[in-house]
Amino acid sequence: QMRKTEVRPAFSRSNFAADTMFEVRIEIHENEYRIFFNGNQLVKTFPHREDLSTANHVVLHGGSNGFKWTSLQLPNGQLAGSGIPFTTSTGQKNYLESPLAVGDVITAWGICATGSSKFSVNLM
Repeated sequence: QMRKTEVRPAFSRSNFAADTMFEVRIEIHENEYRIFFNGNQLVKTFPHREDLSTANHVVLHGGSNGFKWTSLQLPNGQLAGSGIPFTTSTGQKNYLESPLAVGDVITAWGICATGSSKFSVNLM
């Protein structure tokens, strides 16, 4: 049975440097997602809330105060950003070529501005 509780890591404003690019990497494992921020694994892991086969898109949500996503790399080498269309608007979907599978990696890059404090990457 899948655990449905959402897990949210806590970031302080000191995690973000103004006008500096950062990287979020999500590794798909057998029972969980492992999240890395600038190459450092978060202490919390994220259990799958739904079966991996049901995930068919990624939604990026910008944080606040000038935060901006710049690019996205989906499994199988799909790229978005830097002139390749992708969206960060709430509810807009970046579709996967195939459902998520163990071993897949999703990487997103963004730039913070002074006062940026939060963001989310949703696998749906």
